[in-house]
Amino acid sequence: WSEAMFIMLELLSILLLLRYVEKPRTPSLLLASAVAGLSLLCRYAGFALVASGMLGILFLGAREQRDKLIDAGVFAGIAVLPMALWAARNWHLGGAIFNRTVSFHPMGLEKIFDIPAVLGGWFSFWLLAYDARVILWLALVIIGFVLPFSYLKKAKFSDLRQTDTLLVFMLIVVVSYLAMLCLSLTFLDAQVPVDSRTLSPIYVPSTILLIALSARFGLAPGSRSRARFLVSACLALTLAAQLQSTLNWFRFNQQNGIGYAGRVWRESQTLNRLGRMLPATVLFSNAPDVLYTLLNEPAVMIPR
Repeated sequence: WSEAMFIMLELLSILLLLRYVEKPRTPSLLLASAVAGLSLLCRYAGFALVASGMLGILFLGAREQRDKLIDAGVFAGIAVLPMALWAARNWHLGGAIFNRTVSFHPMGLEKIFDIPAVLGGWFSFWLLAYDARVILWLALVIIGFVLPFSYLKKAKFSDLRQTDTLLVFMLIVVVSYLAMLCLSLTFLDAQVPVDSRTLSPIYVPSTILLIALSARFGLAPGSRSRARFLVSACLALTLAAQLQSTLNWFRFNQQNGIGYAGRVWRESQTLNRLGRMLPATVLFSNAPDVLYTLLNEPAVMIPR
């Protein structure tokens, strides 16, 4: 349930880092590191964003290597500081930094193959269903992409150097997150499935990467009009194909709600009965976070 906040902070930090790479200024660097620190407090997946920021600072831009090393250190130090303070607090109160046990359990082939399966599902237009509204949107998206690709090459709208920077940085973000996910599954979270939710932090960066790659290919000097047309049409298809699943998601959640606001929680007989019984002296539960969130009542975990 933290994905939306995390993705927002991730994209804001990426935007600030791209501004810093284009025009290295201290405010952009400090803001990018502060936002990356907030994303790390939101989810441990923020470590991948910190790594991406350091790599982007080190390998993008035309500054001296010494200056890049200093700025990468400043970025990492500020970004990690809030989590370091939180980890110290956890250690002081609970004797552990996080509620995980480090052990070695290598990823199975099925989880490795799940990664390209999820990525392929996001950008495969064979999933497109025959829905009249989706067909209409598909036509609009194709028009919206084909026309710009036909005209951008004639004017000064496209700066391929910025496109290359965007392309490389999005690739760094995606690869860094996948590497961190593999390490987490190998040493910390063997039971976590590899699905759309697990990979959601790279959904938007992957989309931007796809667009940047298509623009780089379609707008390259010497590219033919037919190539630009095919690239833009395929890109439009892959993005429009997701409209059907988006509509289904909206319909389902409009009827049932999302997360703790879902109907299964709001109509729970157990929660309604507990609400009538409160305040109680002590509540024991295998899900104390549920009771605290929905009933505003602290609870104690059932002893192991």
